[in-house]
Amino acid sequence: MPNREAYINPSLDEIEPGLYLGNARSSTSLATLREYQILAMVSLGTEERHLFIPSLDSSTRNLLQHVTEACDFIERVRLSSVERPALLASVYTNLEEQPLEVETIAAAEVHRSNNVILVHCDWGVLRSSTIVIAYLMRKHRMSLSDALAMVKGKRRVRPNLNFIMQLEVWQDTGYEIYEDVETKTPKLQYKEFLEKRAKRLKEQGLTGDEPIAPVFP
Repeated sequence: MPNREAYINPSLDEIEPGLYLGNARSSTSLATLREYQILAMVSLGTEERHLFIPSLDSSTRNLLQHVTEACDFIERVRLSSVERPALLASVYTNLEEQPLEVETIAAAEVHRSNNVILVHCDWGVLRSSTIVIAYLMRKHRMSLSDALAMVKGKRRVRPNLNFIMQLEVWQDTGYEIYEDVETKTPKLQYKEFLEKRAKRLKEQGLTGDEPIAPVFP
């Protein structure tokens, strides 16, 4: 696990243009958000902001059920045609008592080809990296091994075995876990995963929501 300073200080890395992976502190640091021109976030944690996915670090958590929603949100933001200064002002106003003028944001705007989004959890190592890997797999039709290598080349991440197994299912289902999205009818690979997970939880007397306590070296 990262050391304590990696948890306290803002930490984010650009995985590809317009897509950042980081920790929770980076999502609340106004200076960091301004510096990197972040206009939207996917948050995996315990406090609601932006697209919020309730998720603790866990060896049993089913994150796969949220992956499509997160990928759709990331793609929608990155392809949005809404003017960036207005979007940036709406994001930063949430972090300050006084609203920021759109002209002020526009003056500080750096030239980027895409809208910029931050995906984070507490550490930026497990849950959020799983979402970013899943997004890259779907967007670029990448294999799990290639997407994992790409992210590891930019940031020190370590999805646990539970999340790796889910990414394998994501790959095997062709980046869509349901046969019928409206009725939530799972594809065979996802159904088998859910059945094995339910059996394992029952045998171990778990609920699937057990957190992994942070460890500071």
